[in-house]
Amino acid sequence: MSFSTDEIAGMLAEYEQDYKTGMDIKYIARLIYDYTSGYPFLVSRICKLIDEKVS
Repeated sequence: MSFSTDEIAGMLAEYEQDYKTGMDIKYIARLIYDYTSGYPFLVSRICKLIDEKVS
């Protein structure tokens, strides 16, 4: 099982809707997918780090 870029973009869109960060969702989703190959644990971990550290 792995996430596609569209599924990652969906998660980021929900986050963007709540926090209005102004991120380029498609670009960030592609970067996350390229880095993780959609592996669920890594995708979740990166999203968690973005939430806690970057924003």
